[in-house]
Formats: sequence, structure tokens, C-alpha cells
Amino acid sequence: GIQPRDTYNMDETGYQIGVASNQYVYTQRGQQVFIPNANNRELVTLVECISTNGASITPIVIVKAQSVMEHWISNQLDNYLISVSDSGYTNDSLALDWLKHFEKMTRRRQVGAWRLLLVDGHGSHDTKQFAEFAEKYKIQLFALPPHTTYILQPLDVGCFQLLKWYY
Repeated sequence: GIQPRDTYNMDETGYQIGVASNQYVYTQRGQQVFIPNANNRELVTLVECISTNGASITPIVIVKAQSVMEHWISNQLDNYLISVSDSGYTNDSLALDWLKHFEKMTRRRQVGAWRLLLVDGHGSHDTKQFAEFAEKYKIQLFALPPHTTYILQPLDVGCFQLLKWYY
């Protein structure tokens, strides 16, 4: 028979520090000038994961830097991961670190023999190491079709879209 599976959805999204919606500059003459995007801001990426029953695991926060600063983690919540990359985006190594975090955080919640993990088409989810680790720990990967995640990706549609709208 078919074994029940825990189903999880992971996704990452980037935020520019200090850039919020509806930014305006007011000139001396009182003229309003809208600034849609500031290109000189630093990027922070969040990698989130939520299961179909609403449970979540703590995210990974990726900061553009060479190393983690002590003051970033002094007041951090339990089990949060703070990592760095040259770009502020995820990469193959960070994706594998996140998958190990996912395995550790979901192992005790596992209902069936396997956990199903929905991922987007990012190349860091398509490496040999990522796939081998997933298979070893009975994590079935399911990649959503490229260029459709803005419609199909539950976290983009249900969580990040609203968060970015308010941000």
C-alpha cells in the first residue's frame, strides 16, 4: 500500500535591507518623488519551510558577508541558522546545509517512511550532493516547473507575496 508522507514546501526570497514599499523623497518645493528601488542596499535571503499541516521549521537567514558577526547571533531565536555568502543569495553549499537542518528539524515529526519536499527549480536543489543526502534520509524531492513558481509555489503565493506587499 501507499505510505502516508509528510509534505513540506521550502522556498527562498530576498529582501533589501532598508528598502520598503512606498518610499518617497520630499523636495524643498514640496514635490513628491517616488523612489521604486534603491540599488545600493544590501540583500538578505530567507529560506523558509512550512508543512501542509501548518507546522514550520526555523528559517535560514543568508547575509551578504564574509563571516558571521557575533552581534548578529547574540539575540537570535533557538535553531535559527545564520549564514553568509558573497552575494547574499543561497548557493550549493548553503542549500545542502539547509537540507541537513530540514532533516534534523523534521525527523521526529515524520509520519510515513518518506517526507515529500517541494522545491523550486533553483540549481542549488539540483546537485548530486543535495539529491544523495535527500535519498539517504528518505526525503523525496519534487521540483516545481521552471518559471511557474510565482503561480504554483505555495510560499510565494501564500506567504511571501503578502510579506513583501507589507514590506
